[in-house]
Amino acid sequence: MISDLETISEFDRVLEISNQRPVFILKHSTACGTSANMWRLFQDMAKEVPDVEFRRVLVRENKTVSNEIAKRLGIAHESPQVILIYGGKAIWNASHWSISRAAMMDALKSVET
Repeated sequence: MISDLETISEFDRVLEISNQRPVFILKHSTACGTSANMWRLFQDMAKEVPDVEFRRVLVRENKTVSNEIAKRLGIAHESPQVILIYGGKAIWNASHWSISRAAMMDALKSVET
């Protein structure tokens, strides 16, 4: 199941969770066709790797949260964008057509669990 991040306190909780297991965050724009394609890929990935947390930020609706993620993780905002967080830090990110199943799976391989 993919939960939406709608508050900064929810993002704080995600950072805590990332100390136990990897967390993917999708920055998703509901007004972008590319983002819609990445949303489908993200949903498929969530089913494929159930031991990983998957969260989505609707960037237009939750701009404050999206900006806070960029600020705290030191990653310039893009949309669509996928960020992998582990140990409270961003360890990988990709945007637009650089987002793929293979890229996400490779990023997970770098996590020592």
